[in-house]
Amino acid sequence: MFYAYIEKIERHDSRHTKIYFRNGKTQIFPISFYQMEHQWIRAGHILAKLNLLDRYHDKS
Repeated sequence: MFYAYIEKIERHDSRHTKIYFRNGKTQIFPISFYQMEHQWIRAGHILAKLNLLDRYHDKS
């Protein structure tokens, strides 16, 4: 699933996370909220780094 498709995430129970997508759909995944939140944050950091690299290379 692509980072930008996710609207928000919330805890469903201790072992599942409910994900709200930008297209209005929701789905429950068998991953803890804590694990999913950290994966989402890491994906955001990677995208931010890639954007910074692109901007740096565009100026060269």
